[in-house]
Amino acid sequence: MVRNPYNAHFVAEEAGKLVGVIFGLSDGCDVGYLYKLEVDPAFRRKGIGKALVQHALKEWKPLKLRLIFGRVAKKNKPSKALFEKSGFTMLSSHYRLMDYGI
Repeated sequence: MVRNPYNAHFVAEEAGKLVGVIFGLSDGCDVGYLYKLEVDPAFRRKGIGKALVQHALKEWKPLKLRLIFGRVAKKNKPSKALFEKSGFTMLSSHYRLMDYGI
């Protein structure tokens, strides 16, 4: 396996079972983007999501990124709270382009 320090793809396991994942990408110099955080519903509210976010941030610390975004659905109050407790602040300045070229 090749380790790429610009990516943040980590899993959480309990007793050999996959219970959480986080995916992120960075450009390696300025910006990181955590775009997918999922925790098995049976394992939520146990600190797994927080641990995944903190682990990704720790892995990126040597890159000295200027800005890290976290993607969270507007209606997902628990994830919004988790990111805010991790030091993120809410922005409403993102645009998205879907189905480009399809």
